[in-house]
Amino acid sequence: MPQEWIAKYAGRFDQGWDELREETLARQKTLGVVPQGTKLAPKPEAIGDWDQRTPDEKRLFARQMEVFAGYAEYADAEIGRLIKAIDEQGQLENTLVFYVVGDNGAISRIE
Repeated sequence: MPQEWIAKYAGRFDQGWDELREETLARQKTLGVVPQGTKLAPKPEAIGDWDQRTPDEKRLFARQMEVFAGYAEYADAEIGRLIKAIDEQGQLENTLVFYVVGDNGAISRIE
């Protein structure tokens, strides 16, 4: 994956996963994706609190989130190119696309 896809996310996750969860839920409520009364699901204990991480752990985990975000955007762009090429060949209506991606979050467990 070209590094520029990762670089555009530099610093975007420095606030950590706890704050990101809150920001994501607030954005989903604003967009109407979830009802206004929606609450965050309990965070698994194994994940731990961001503010309890060492500075080195925070840098590592923030970098992992940057890389995953860059990867996800890059994959979406490449899949878009594929769909466009199929459409340009006049075969989009005859094509079934399964795009399966999983995300367990960009959080690693420290033992």
